[in-house]
Amino acid sequence: MKNQPYDKSTDWYCLGVLLFELLIGEAPYYKQTKEDMIENIMTGPLNFPDSVSMEARDCIFKLMQRSPSKRLGSSERDADELKAHKFFEGIDWIIAKNG
Repeated sequence: MKNQPYDKSTDWYCLGVLLFELLIGEAPYYKQTKEDMIENIMTGPLNFPDSVSMEARDCIFKLMQRSPSKRLGSSERDADELKAHKFFEGIDWIIAKNG
């Protein structure tokens, strides 16, 4: 993860962080010191409270894969890969887009 170029996989990772924070109310790898937090981001486990659904956990885990090429949304299918995830089941993306 360190010193990798910015590309769309970075955006997918950030979306995973945002979803985590919205659902749980805290940063996914939070630690008291910057050094500990960086170490936790690089090697620590992604822990979820029991209240988070399996669909949400799976979506966030896949968005926050440490390997950019394995992240949800990083394939040729781009956002369609994310839209097809079970966490977003029931969303009419056409209506959502045209609002």
